[in-house]
Amino acid sequence: MDHHNEAVTKIAKRVKEFHAQGKPFRIYHGSTNTTRRATRSPDLAIDISGLKSVLSVRKETKTALVEPNVPMDALVKETLKHGLVPPVVMEFPGITCGGAFAGTGGESSSFRWGTFDRIVNGVEIVLADGEVVWASEAENSDLFDASAGAFGTFGVVTLLEVQLVPAKSKLVRLSYHSVQSAAEATVTFRQLCEVDAVTGKYAWDYIDGIMFSPRSGVIITGKILDEPEKVTATYSRAIDNWYYSDVQDKLKAHLDECWVDVVPIQDYLFRYDRGAFWCARHSFDYLGLPFNTFTRWLLDGFMHTRDLFNMLHATGTMINSIIQDLCIPAKNVEMFISYATVEFGLWPLWLCPIKPNAGRGIFQLSPGRGDGRDDLSDDLWINVGLWGRAPPNVEEAVAANMRLEEVVQELGGYKWLYGQTFYTEEQFWDIYPKKQYDELRIKYRATSLPSAYDKVKTEVRTEREKAAGGWKEIWPFEAIIAFFGAITGFGKK
Repeated sequence: MDHHNEAVTKIAKRVKEFHAQGKPFRIYHGSTNTTRRATRSPDLAIDISGLKSVLSVRKETKTALVEPNVPMDALVKETLKHGLVPPVVMEFPGITCGGAFAGTGGESSSFRWGTFDRIVNGVEIVLADGEVVWASEAENSDLFDASAGAFGTFGVVTLLEVQLVPAKSKLVRLSYHSVQSAAEATVTFRQLCEVDAVTGKYAWDYIDGIMFSPRSGVIITGKILDEPEKVTATYSRAIDNWYYSDVQDKLKAHLDECWVDVVPIQDYLFRYDRGAFWCARHSFDYLGLPFNTFTRWLLDGFMHTRDLFNMLHATGTMINSIIQDLCIPAKNVEMFISYATVEFGLWPLWLCPIKPNAGRGIFQLSPGRGDGRDDLSDDLWINVGLWGRAPPNVEEAVAANMRLEEVVQELGGYKWLYGQTFYTEEQFWDIYPKKQYDELRIKYRATSLPSAYDKVKTEVRTEREKAAGGWKEIWPFEAIIAFFGAITGFGKK
């Protein structure tokens, strides 16, 4: 802990200097998994990129002390040495513990655990005036709750205590259940997410789903095995099929039948890493290449999410894509998917059930908090991953995103704010409790920091200028820039 404490002391000193000068600052992590355009001035940044160690794993308490820049794959690798794993793991291996706490989101275990911040017992935070405090349910509880999902707008998180659960065999048994509509998927989710009436326990550790079309989808349930079994599928090797493609192929082969696979737990947790779910499938069309075993193997070094995020930020083409995660009350999911089908026609769709009040804090799923939409709520929410190409015209892309935000709100839903956000400031604070947020920012001396809206808003003017950027936006130059970004890390913020 000595090295950690020394690093935090230096960070706190730097923060205190900014506070004394009345200067706002941003936090430099060294990497990003956001799809928002990232900007940073080195003179106005707090560099915490060195805080990237797992400090301890405690079997007796089933907890780990981790620094904020520990990525998910490093955390899982370290905890598995002790036969343990975090109960919620973000599906991209490069997402950091600090980023998951500050930005949050739902995963396939969120139907029972909630979002990542719910498995965090406490955090060490350097406040905006340089004071270092511990925040948990027992100490500075209002700060702890407010900091979750607040994008670092209360201070700099420098340490997290994360809960762990047993993973003795390091294997997961996956069961696949075919569905023929969004309505059937919703009913299936409701049944599978129930606690057993006799045992009082959940039958599954993981549940999510993929709709490949309006009439074809699959719900996947996962269970961590207590004892070893024969592995029947892997997804991390270059010769392996991408996970979604493997599922689609097997769905066609099994038709209406269920099937089972046993996979290494790391392959399961990061199953969507290669190809970023299915977002990178477009790259093969873009490059004029077939999508097959050989080309996937050939391009594998550029098709993992770390590389794909580097490409995205190197080219700056966020506005050319719809990359949105929308959390919708289950009773309105069929209506939302019908709208999305007409408006965007993007398939597949990712479906992930999440329990209500899944996360802490001001910017979390908090149905029933008196925002006038209580009647639209539900006892189950479903995250719909809507990802694909946006309309080619910037104005049309912006309009499509803004309309999407309106529809989500009309249906009583929320969007995860790590994607591009097009709300006006007035619209943003109509959704989230500004009075409570401002009062806590005053209490913890954080008003000199950028607000949550400042952190997540999309500068439409910047997107227009980027789209008019000339030769850099034209194939093959854009592809060359993307390739350079992938191999060098250029574009990381």
